[in-house]
Amino acid sequence: MSVTNLFSFQSLTHTSMKRITFFSAITTLVVVAFAGSAFAQATAPSLVTQQLRLSSGANTYVNLRAGSNPTATDANPYFLDAPPTPTAGEGYALWLDPTNHIRTSIKFTSAAGPYAAGVGGPGYLYRVNAAGTGTEWVLPSDITSANEGLSIDSVTSPGTAIVQLGYTATGHNPITNTRFVTMNAASSLTFDGEGAFNVTATGGTSTMNMTFDPGTAGTITMPNIDPNATPLATDRLLILNGTNTVLTRALTSLVDANNGLTLDVGGAVPTVQLGDSATGIGQHPLNQDRYVTLGSHNLHFQGAGGFLIGDGTAQTDVTVDPGAAGFITLNEIDAATVAPSDRMLILDNANHVLTRNLTSLIQANEGTTIDSSTGTAIVQLGHTTDGNSQITTNRFIQFTGATPSLTWDGTGKY
Repeated sequence: MSVTNLFSFQSLTHTSMKRITFFSAITTLVVVAFAGSAFAQATAPSLVTQQLRLSSGANTYVNLRAGSNPTATDANPYFLDAPPTPTAGEGYALWLDPTNHIRTSIKFTSAAGPYAAGVGGPGYLYRVNAAGTGTEWVLPSDITSANEGLSIDSVTSPGTAIVQLGYTATGHNPITNTRFVTMNAASSLTFDGEGAFNVTATGGTSTMNMTFDPGTAGTITMPNIDPNATPLATDRLLILNGTNTVLTRALTSLVDANNGLTLDVGGAVPTVQLGDSATGIGQHPLNQDRYVTLGSHNLHFQGAGGFLIGDGTAQTDVTVDPGAAGFITLNEIDAATVAPSDRMLILDNANHVLTRNLTSLIQANEGTTIDSSTGTAIVQLGHTTDGNSQITTNRFIQFTGATPSLTWDGTGKY
């Protein structure tokens, strides 16, 4: 009879108390008495010292035996190795190796880290090592990985692996594959709060292509864009080229001038101006006929200054045609100081405006002459010298009326 049959450990429900049944205290004493010689053997320890059998309550048993001296009579025992030396603040977990040895794990401790490889601390997790030959303690971040633009934070809350977007410095956890975030019609993705949202090619030297496609019915909205309080000549505009690529263009590249207009780009705002700043520049001459339709309105050139047409060298034709019902008004024309060089403006048969001397407008003959030495054409009888102003045809003076007379008087000769 085996000594281990003396005890039966029976497990009841969780709410029941464990019962230990003594089959027979007297029988036990008798058996122990008869077996005493066997227990005392020095070279062959008794079954009591070799193993402990725990009953499941149904005549099946689990054997616990010291790992230092297993016996061949027990086919599948558990072996307990010597425990580690107790140390304050340190503990161990138990695991079963392939030879049924119940082993202690690498220690865990309440002391502050850093720890040696496999040693555990507050918040660490227990797992099988990479070789599958034992166990180890690891941080949650060691069993949780992140890539494609995500990272793990196991420092902020020790024992917790926090998956985060991006990293605290550039160059970590890059996105190595094309990724997509799909939203439905009722959803939106919002980045709000204070801070900066930077999309930057590394060092400004790498290439980063960005595409914004809101669809034919979508829009791109950018509220609260500050106005440029101090415009500069270096300011640029964002434009879309033919392939919808966003590029910058200088203001001067968007505005040009020709056909009598020029562009002043000296300031922050390109300014289109009428004409050039000096004669002879010829920066933007008229390269085709141009028209300004008044549309029943007036075009005024006013203020102090001069209105000059022509440079005195090149041929400049000027046509003023007020129409049959129109007119030309010249106000505030100063009276001339009469001089022999005065000329008159006339229209020839082609309506060209020309000048004529006064003497070209009045002629005299048949005994009369013109004196224009004072700037006024004076028709005179005769000439100051003999032989001029000849009468070449018969001339007549007819008197009409009741008492006409022709009188030659004064001092002189006739």
